[in-house]
Amino acid sequence: MANDSGHLRALNQVNFRRGKESQLFRKAARAFDENRDTRFYVSTPTQLDIVKLVIGLASDADPGFVMITGRPGCGKTMLRTVLHNALRDQGFVCVSFENGLLEFDDMLLEIVSQLQGQRVLPADLPDRYSRIVAFKDVLLERVVKSSSHLVLLIDESQQMSGQTLEGIRNLTNISAERKNYISPVLFGQPDDSGQQAPDPLIRSRIAASLEISPLTRSVTETYLRFRLNAAGVAGFFPFEGPAIDAMHVASKGVPRILNRLCKLALNRCCDTEIETVSPDLIREISEILTETTSWPDSCLLTG
Repeated sequence: MANDSGHLRALNQVNFRRGKESQLFRKAARAFDENRDTRFYVSTPTQLDIVKLVIGLASDADPGFVMITGRPGCGKTMLRTVLHNALRDQGFVCVSFENGLLEFDDMLLEIVSQLQGQRVLPADLPDRYSRIVAFKDVLLERVVKSSSHLVLLIDESQQMSGQTLEGIRNLTNISAERKNYISPVLFGQPDDSGQQAPDPLIRSRIAASLEISPLTRSVTETYLRFRLNAAGVAGFFPFEGPAIDAMHVASKGVPRILNRLCKLALNRCCDTEIETVSPDLIREISEILTETTSWPDSCLLTG
């Protein structure tokens, strides 16, 4: 009986330990959920330069377009959120768009809605003239009277029509004799950057054009450690060095694909009681992702 009791206690301890490890892996996997929670934002040198530059241009009341490009999954949307918060903390007024699909008249309505802090219906401002008048009124109240500056942050700007771009350019012409009030910041894909500004008038108004670079190998490891710490699993790092190498190669330094690899690998460790993420596991998961998606290689590798 004593031996049976000791064996049972040992078995219970093993099961308890495995249960705790399983919970740890599950919690770690949530660090790589696809969202724009800024707690998980890892600032790279390039992105830090972008934030500083945009804040500097807004401080100078520069009306020029800022073009920020990057491959799908490189973190443009997260950076837009971070930039929005940073500008707001500095006292600037921001309006954000998740995509560039709206035509100019609808974009005007959305700008007025965000600046007023309440939804304005199309019937309330039925034409372009009434929307421009409303925009000037709210610009005066929210921006001019407070000696602030308005920054328009537009994601997926490669979707914008030429007419919408021209309309935004015309908005930047609204100014006082010695002060401008509006700066547009466009986030888009690099192969479309030329299509975003076909008109010479718009090309002449580009103040800066920057590209978000993929993560380097060293930044990839920093990225993994930071997100795990932000998820509340500080001190837990289940990735072997060669596994990080494999992840960096498979993801090409693109955060979205890196997140998918990490999440799937950590869930696999949890389900199979594997204690560390190995390079073989990463290569296996990478092959599964490649085989089970119908996306072109360019989409798969860039997210």
